Amino acid sequence: RRIAVMRGYTETHFGRRRFLTFESPRLLALRGQDPDAYTRSPMNDLTEFGTDQGKNDSDTLRQACSTRAQGTGADIMKRAMVALSRELAASGSNSHILLTVHDEL
Repeated sequence: RRIAVMRGYTETHFGRRRFLTFESPRLLALRGQDPDAYTRSPMNDLTEFGTDQGKNDSDTLRQACSTRAQGTGADIMKRAMVALSRELAASGSNSHILLTVHDEL
């Protein structure tokens, strides 16, 4: 969370970035600082703001954390789809990808 707040984005394992927008002035002020030099949790900063503002920033922090896992899973799925499509085309098969269901081709 700390790194996401200070960089303003989070990354999947493959380097795809999801940029984040915070509303609270305190979290906005942290952008660009060294994540290793900051010892307080961004979640501690959220408790000092109103519920609407804190809720929005809390949601953004949750998204930052889930992006690493869910975004990486999506990247893997996309790579598998491309690889399978190329393999089917190279083999001369008349088969093709019809659809995806969750994490299955």
